Amino acid sequence: AVCVGLSQDISLEICAKALEKIKVVPGRMDEVENNLGVKIIIDYALTPDSMEKLGALILGLKNQKNKLIWVFGSCGERDRGKRPIMGEIASRYADCIIITNEDPYGEDPQEIIDAVFDGVIKNKKLEENKNCWRIFDRHEAIAKALKLARKGDIILVTGKGAEETMAIGDKRIDWNDKKVILEELEKIKKSFLS
Repeated sequence: AVCVGLSQDISLEICAKALEKIKVVPGRMDEVENNLGVKIIIDYALTPDSMEKLGALILGLKNQKNKLIWVFGSCGERDRGKRPIMGEIASRYADCIIITNEDPYGEDPQEIIDAVFDGVIKNKKLEENKNCWRIFDRHEAIAKALKLARKGDIILVTGKGAEETMAIGDKRIDWNDKKVILEELEKIKKSFLS
């Protein structure tokens, strides 16, 4: 919708306001409600083109003082050449990046993460273990993003969307980004109450 709007010379701001009125498709610009004052968005974006468009859209929604924290990975047994490109694209938009596991299939997940990370660190504003991380476990990566976030920040979790499984080798394990985010939000809530 945003691409069509932009192609018709409709400003990004107007497109963003219009999107707020659209009923969300699960896993597509799917906002997770929370009490932290943080905007948490899940999106299926998994190609350089979709990440570029999403990054530009989110940049238009955020103000200068708040951070964009982006959690993503790349599929195994797919176009290996896109991995560093995706990392480089995210590095242009995000203030903090966490590269993690995402459907490695039969490939070594760490090699996939490292290839994406090579693109991230081309941007000299990002420094490993300061504002960009490689966290193998996707659950831990999401938890890290939530710990980093402050009121007004945006967390973007991309690549899986509303998928219900993760492909590891020839197995499919139960996985859902939204469920993990909700679990971690509940842990944060309990830690504040205790």
